[in-house]
Amino acid sequence: MKRRRTFGGLGRFAGAAALAMVSIVLLGAPASGASPQGFSFQAKPGPDSSTSEKGYFRFDAEPGDSVAQELELVNTTDKDISLRVAPVDGAASAYGGTAYSDSEKKPAQVGAWIRLTQLEFAVPAGGSVIVPFSVRVPGDASSGLHVGGLAVWDPAAATTSGDGEKAGGASMSVTMVTRLVLPLVVTTPGPREPHLTVTGVKPSVRFDGIYLLVGIASDGTDEAGGEGILTLPADGFSSGMKVGDMVPASSTSYPIKWKTDPVEGTYDVEVSLRYAGGTKTATWSGPVVVASKETEALEEQRVDDRSAAVPTIGASWLIYGVIGALVVIVLIMGVLLLKRRRPAPKA
Repeated sequence: MKRRRTFGGLGRFAGAAALAMVSIVLLGAPASGASPQGFSFQAKPGPDSSTSEKGYFRFDAEPGDSVAQELELVNTTDKDISLRVAPVDGAASAYGGTAYSDSEKKPAQVGAWIRLTQLEFAVPAGGSVIVPFSVRVPGDASSGLHVGGLAVWDPAAATTSGDGEKAGGASMSVTMVTRLVLPLVVTTPGPREPHLTVTGVKPSVRFDGIYLLVGIASDGTDEAGGEGILTLPADGFSSGMKVGDMVPASSTSYPIKWKTDPVEGTYDVEVSLRYAGGTKTATWSGPVVVASKETEALEEQRVDDRSAAVPTIGASWLIYGVIGALVVIVLIMGVLLLKRRRPAPKA
């Protein structure tokens, strides 16, 4: 299995998301001759890029425009390397904030505006390569903010953990790939209005209980985030929410831990989320149904956890028991030998 994570960086367009990759979002060019810790390369806008921000791509464009840009790849090692580049969409992480889509998936939003002539580049030791690309803004693009990015990684630097042996029919090896993501931010003419919609709430079984997933969509033309509260009046439960700034055309399922021992039934839920500096509020109210499938799934999870623990504990006590029995046998044999060797008393 291949796994990729996203680490947050500095600035409003860097975020964290558990994707299939490890990503570090760059929002500032490293010092000359330096590269991010653990990386064999730098990635930054090329010298002829029409960007207004140091370290990542940001510019204004009209619908229908095609804007030429350059990505510079720098090899900071004394060996030749081969780097891969892929366009990605801006997205939202679980608690809001900006994340980026999986590099192995075809982008469907702003990432699809980015046109590269190739995806793999050989970079000589201590050298650099300029990667030209274009950003083609669709003629029907909405006004406001649009966020995508370019992901860069070294496939040879992937690390694999696990021995590949099968357990329960699945391979246990995990391949970790670390990527850099350079955000690409395009602003088109017209109003920039933040807007959030709470789309609903649904229960979700996780290893430590039942969570309530609050669906939140950023469906305006500017980034939006805020604070709010989820309440179950009849259940006496409430939980605060802090949603990081979400880019337009993104959505998330905000997780809130609720119960470890839920009872089947219908629960009324209310959500209120303030954003845009407290000037706007998104609300939702409705029923959440906890059915037998949720309670049974949670009980199965507990049984699986107990079953997984029993063999380990049982095996440990079995080993200790065998060792103890062997010690007792050795002691008994020692006593018998001493009795046999003891001289008989003289008459």
